[in-house]
Parts: sequence; C-alpha cells; structure tokens
Amino acid sequence: MNIVLLYTYALASLILFAGCETPKSKVHAGELKYPDGKYCATVDYHNPRTGTESSYILKVDIESCELIKIYWPNGGWLDNSHFTPTDISDGTASFESDLNVEYTVSLISEESECN
Repeated sequence: MNIVLLYTYALASLILFAGCETPKSKVHAGELKYPDGKYCATVDYHNPRTGTESSYILKVDIESCELIKIYWPNGGWLDNSHFTPTDISDGTASFESDLNVEYTVSLISEESECN
C-alpha cells in the first residue's frame, strides 16, 4: 500500500511542478520559463488581404503560459476579444486575429528592459 502512495505522490509532484517549462529551459525545476507578467516582444504583423507586413517591439502580457494581450504604442491593445489566448511557453506564439490578420510574437526580455 505504501508503494502506491509513494508513486501517486511522485506523479502528482511531477505534474504540479512541471508547469509550462520546456526541456531546453535553464531554470530550476518547478519554475516557469516565462512566469505571468509583462514582457518585451517582437511582434510580426501580416495582413494577407492587403499584403501589409510590419514588425514591432511591443509590450505583451503572459498569463498561465499563454499570450493574452499585446499593447500598441498609441495606448490601444489586442486581447482575447480579438484572438484566442495562445501558448507561448517556448517564447514564441503565432495566431490569427478576428480580422484575419496573422501575428507572430517572440519574447525578448522582461518589461523593465523594454524601451
């Protein structure tokens, strides 16, 4: 009976502490590579309808290993009312907005290092 409890505890610990950490991460076990917060990111924009392509360095919000918001320099933002929160646990996320615009977001650094 004790061996079953030991295996159950080990499995629960593994699931609890794994988080969204990736194998290439150099952080301690149980820590997220990108904890919840604001980050600087390169945001590549492509509108297939017009052919417009642009690249920006912007602040973004990460929550539970998902990209949830992009902040534009003019005070506006793109959030879950415009796209489905996207996994960014490896530092990169791609998605299409509600207006069929394609975005690729690559995390650069913490917000404090963003200009």
